[in-house]
Amino acid sequence: MALSGRKHAEEREAPERASCTAPVLRMLLMTSLLLAATFLVALLPVNVASVAGARNSAAPREGRDDPVTPVNPDLAGRVLGVQCQHAHSAAPMEGGVLPVVDGVDNPAFWNLSMFGHDTDYLDEQKSFRNILLAFSYDWFLDHSGAVAKVRKCGEKYEDFVGTDKYDSVLRNALAQGIEDNLVALLMRRTCGQTGDFSTCSPHYQLEDWATAVNKVASEYGKAIKFYEVWDEPGFDTSCGDEAASQRFGDKGYEKYADVYSDYLPVLQRAYQEIKAGEATCGGWSSTVISGSLLHFDPYLYPPDDPNNPNDGVNATQAFDVYKNLFNHIGSGPSGGGEDVSIVASSKNTFVAERPIYFSYNDYKKNGGPPLEETATVNRRGGHVAAGYPVSSSPGGSSTWYFAEGCTRADLGMEEYICVYNPNNEDVYLGRRYDFSDGSGSKSVGMWEYDTETGKYDYAEAMKLPTVPAHKRVTICVHGEAGLERDVSTYIEGFIPGADEYMKPIPKKVFAERVMYFNFRGFSGGHCAVGRPSQAKSWYFAEGTTRENAFDGRYETYICIQNTSGTAAECALTYMRTDGTTLTLSVPVGPYSRRTVNTRDDLGPDVDFSVLLISDVPVVAERPMYFSLPGGINDGSVEVGATTPRNDFYFAEGATYDGVFREYLCIQNPNPSEAKVTLTYMTRDGQSIKEFDISGRSRHTVDVNADIGLNQDVSVRVQSTKPVVAERPMYFNYDSKRDEVFIPEKRDPAEVAIRYGGGHVSSGIASPAKKYVFAEGLAGHYFEEYICLQNPNDDAINVTLDFYSKWGKCWSKTYPIEGNRRITVSVFEELALFNCCDSVGVHFLRNPLGDDGMSWVRGYRLLRNLMNEYSHFNHPDKELIVASCGWAWSQCGSSGTPMEVGEYTHEQARKGLLYAPSSGSEAGLNGLFFEDAQDRCTKAWYYIDIDGPYTVDNLLYGLYDHLNHVPTCVWSETGYEGGYKAWQEAILDTPDLVPNDVLPQR
Repeated sequence: MALSGRKHAEEREAPERASCTAPVLRMLLMTSLLLAATFLVALLPVNVASVAGARNSAAPREGRDDPVTPVNPDLAGRVLGVQCQHAHSAAPMEGGVLPVVDGVDNPAFWNLSMFGHDTDYLDEQKSFRNILLAFSYDWFLDHSGAVAKVRKCGEKYEDFVGTDKYDSVLRNALAQGIEDNLVALLMRRTCGQTGDFSTCSPHYQLEDWATAVNKVASEYGKAIKFYEVWDEPGFDTSCGDEAASQRFGDKGYEKYADVYSDYLPVLQRAYQEIKAGEATCGGWSSTVISGSLLHFDPYLYPPDDPNNPNDGVNATQAFDVYKNLFNHIGSGPSGGGEDVSIVASSKNTFVAERPIYFSYNDYKKNGGPPLEETATVNRRGGHVAAGYPVSSSPGGSSTWYFAEGCTRADLGMEEYICVYNPNNEDVYLGRRYDFSDGSGSKSVGMWEYDTETGKYDYAEAMKLPTVPAHKRVTICVHGEAGLERDVSTYIEGFIPGADEYMKPIPKKVFAERVMYFNFRGFSGGHCAVGRPSQAKSWYFAEGTTRENAFDGRYETYICIQNTSGTAAECALTYMRTDGTTLTLSVPVGPYSRRTVNTRDDLGPDVDFSVLLISDVPVVAERPMYFSLPGGINDGSVEVGATTPRNDFYFAEGATYDGVFREYLCIQNPNPSEAKVTLTYMTRDGQSIKEFDISGRSRHTVDVNADIGLNQDVSVRVQSTKPVVAERPMYFNYDSKRDEVFIPEKRDPAEVAIRYGGGHVSSGIASPAKKYVFAEGLAGHYFEEYICLQNPNDDAINVTLDFYSKWGKCWSKTYPIEGNRRITVSVFEELALFNCCDSVGVHFLRNPLGDDGMSWVRGYRLLRNLMNEYSHFNHPDKELIVASCGWAWSQCGSSGTPMEVGEYTHEQARKGLLYAPSSGSEAGLNGLFFEDAQDRCTKAWYYIDIDGPYTVDNLLYGLYDHLNHVPTCVWSETGYEGGYKAWQEAILDTPDLVPNDVLPQR
């Protein structure tokens, strides 16, 4: 593992594993008032001196006769606009909601946009200098209901739904000099237009989502400089269901989504598609803003304010989601973290391995140890897997075998099988569990064959969800096979046949099995890539029964899976390091699993290799558990090799002093001596070691002693005779962080978690051009890495594609010099800071408290939190107030407040004070006139343009588009200019020619 990767690992503490029971998807979204397309505005810093052709912002604007407030020099370079929303409408509707139909133009949507009943509304209101235009997924459907293809530069479209409306709106905006301040909101659809929040679910088909996002960026990227991805994904709409908190999407109906595991893929894919779409047609390098991650309103009164409804409750609870996602390893509650499969590919051959280090707690959901009250959890360790090579598309296998498996609660065992589907169609996944207690097998989701009709039945298979195309799922073995079992697993991928007899059609997938445990002093986890077929011979290079004060305690087992209806007779040969052998006979019944405790055969303190020969095809694995001095406590597992070979490649390896101890175990099953050459590849170049291994024996290499300490190393093993090689590694290091957020504790704590464990890998036979890793988890206290070894003399490029349960979410290409290796930090790649340019927050309440400082307090709190995490403490990572203010009250014709609603005249005044000269730090003043290190430079002011208007002069927005009468927050004595003053201080920017930046259709 690269030094940088190790360093990151030592700075973090690793999260609890996501629950195997995938939460039923239900959505958050937007508050009931955010019923429609949300239209934002931005406060953008502009270098006044560099703005060519900037007009005098103090001069009256065309169409306005009233005097203009002089520009405050402290505001120089800032631009302020208004977030406009149409939450309600006086227009005719069916059942109180707009009729919206996918795949058609839906003119009602445009009639109720922020521009009123036609797109000339901007021409009527010269004061609106910023807009946000909601680009919802549904409006990019063509008439067949499919997502429209991305327009090529210069290509004209005639028949795409809604795009001509966007063109018209943007053309009018650009004509008024708003070109520098356009903001695009990317989401699914304007939920309020349908009245059904279940239509606002996340983009479960990320490819369609990517097409729509890329279409926006490629078509309008020359005019739009800001994108907000979603609106309020963090808002809590659990409606009293604690388990459903921190969701986004539907408003508590059929589906929901977890912010940590479901919003991040949406943001990740959107970020890359925006950048790619802009580059396609020479657009800007835009700013991508995350949606607001608040999961409830932060009331943020002064601590001693008698009006504080929280009664002393810590307002920082509202920022829990931010804390978790800033802390990109500790992302989220028990169901958090982003499950990913990874595909590594190159035009050249290379080697890939995936080590994962974790700190995992099961919340006692399987009879295991209880949740501890601190960050010190009880399953810490690591596991590793070599990538499964792919020689032809789609790769993988339709059948997978796992000999090891256990669901015994007394051993604290949890077992999962991770499956990635590389096909372009969904795949059914049948599984059969074979038990070791003589009780037979259990089938789940398998097809059945009717001997009388000669046809196949899929009733059982169709009861379970399929594995969607290009997505990853996790199967809970302890949930399906039942508890208190020693179990082997057989998996079969298929789709129903199309012929007369409906014979199942095999479909290839990729599968890995992960287990976590806590028993007899062993605590940790291990992982194994399944085997696609059975065999009659199995080889294991590593094995020991050591138990002494110096070495600690090891337990080594051989698990044998017999999936046939015939009993198997296995010859188990132990090859000791001293050259002696021992052969024993082990029977395994049909459709069953047998476990051999090697200590029973060899006694303590013996190092050995194993050769297993069976008279019928079987599958064999070797789990090991160890507890060593110095806090190394874990387990490892390896599926046996079916044949010896002359070459082995290991991409992972490290020899850091006191942290990593690496060995190579080499088994020579031949009767005569084998000459072995080791080629080490480090950052300093190559080094070569040679030695001989006696026939039918096992040899161990101390890599730390061979190449020295403090090295990241890959190795190639070459032998004159076929041998078997494995690379065990043991580690013991602290993962430290200045602040670790513990979901069960609201206050951060300074914690250092020690990872003491080990893992083992059998490497690969020869480099390949493509590998797949079915297992993977970003965040949730898991630290995942991909080690990439280039055994070629010339430099190569390797691309990693990341697939979540919703599809491809991220992609990146890495250059690797010849005969070198690099380490990619998966949890860094997929972290929040990597997939947005700025962090967004919405202060939906009014500036509360007698001092009106609630926005400022919230901004300071969150800014300070960002500063505590190194990746966000950077000038390019801004905290943007993507929405503030919630003008909802009434005022009389004279402008005096009435006793109805939430947003009073006085609160509006505090929110809209224009100049710092007033001495007030409330509202927008407080955000804009902070000290330089805390200053907000971009803000969106929320306000509606229209409303229900059941009472005259409802204080619901700045301007009533129905009768064109300004509301009392527009401009009034005592407001120091109010919103109008902010607007008139906006600096004009060079005009863009619409025909140059908008698509020509």
